Amino acid sequence: MFRGKRRNTSTIAKDRLRLLVNAERIDCSPGILLMMKKDIIKTVNKYILVEEDKVSLTFKAAPPTLLATIAVKKTPHNR
Repeated sequence: MFRGKRRNTSTIAKDRLRLLVNAERIDCSPGILLMMKKDIIKTVNKYILVEEDKVSLTFKAAPPTLLATIAVKKTPHNR
């Protein structure tokens, strides 16, 4: 009843592969990337509701940039 949409295994595998590739690009372990993503979600959730399965981190080498794409849940208050 209160469960969110279940993600299929191909989507989960794709997300994990993306994290691994990004980790190699910035010389950072996948565990650290996952912790960073969880921390970002936790922090943003203090202020607005986030669709956790629709959060992605993207790293660019030149210039060194971290881009966080965060989908916000629609509530009756944010129209």
